[in-house]
Amino acid sequence: MSFTTFLIVMLLTSFVYGSNKNCSVGPCFPTSREIASKFSVQANSTCGVDKAEEYCLPSSLDCNQICNDSNAKANQSHSATYINDAFALNTFWKSVNMDRPVFLQFDFGVQFMVYRSVATFEFELPAAMYFAKSQDNGLDFRPLAFYATACSNFFYMTETPINRLNGLAVECFKIDPTNNPAKQIEYGPMRDPATSQGIVASYQNQTYFVMTNLRLVLVSYITPPGFDPATASDQLKKSLSFTLRDWDVIAACFCNGQASACDSQNVGKCLCERNTD
Repeated sequence: MSFTTFLIVMLLTSFVYGSNKNCSVGPCFPTSREIASKFSVQANSTCGVDKAEEYCLPSSLDCNQICNDSNAKANQSHSATYINDAFALNTFWKSVNMDRPVFLQFDFGVQFMVYRSVATFEFELPAAMYFAKSQDNGLDFRPLAFYATACSNFFYMTETPINRLNGLAVECFKIDPTNNPAKQIEYGPMRDPATSQGIVASYQNQTYFVMTNLRLVLVSYITPPGFDPATASDQLKKSLSFTLRDWDVIAACFCNGQASACDSQNVGKCLCERNTD
């Protein structure tokens, strides 16, 4: 988890739950925390798994790069396990060249209430992506939020300014590579004051954020104008993939308002305080 994410976790904790820790006077809720590091990530596309693969850096088209999942010591392995390791290690996951769409997924096995999800990319931001959740252990997924360089082109949706987000609505937000040097895409419904302040009093609003699985779907990478795979150079094709350095998920075990803490050893288990289990 990055230092920036740590600070935001602390802010969310004090803002959302500051007055709801006492189970004797009403509904109480556990403190949210980073949970991604506790679970494995799966990806449906990873470079170098079947065979070593050459790739080019998008910024310079330097093609002296090798992805080989069996050669971690040479920093050539870019598996999904690197998405939720220590941020300071500078590791990253990479998809197979030219694969799209691609998804990465957390399977939690228990219910969490999600508050924030942040994807930090290694080389380039995607052209289009979305977060989706499942409440039935992966049988069905529903989108949480869409992101695109052009929402109308990729998703036939109107772009929503980030300062006008509705935390309880599925909206599309602009991806702007020019003004996003951190290369981060955030799902942050609690930045909507109405959502963050009303969630304690509304069970329906609480269950909206309940998940057993969280999926990140990478729909398209950024391509040059007029891109045609049939005529594109090999150099360009080798530069088109998705690379994700880190995926933070801020959530809390879902306890129906009956617990103020989760088990420290099992973050998905509620420490219930009202003779419930």
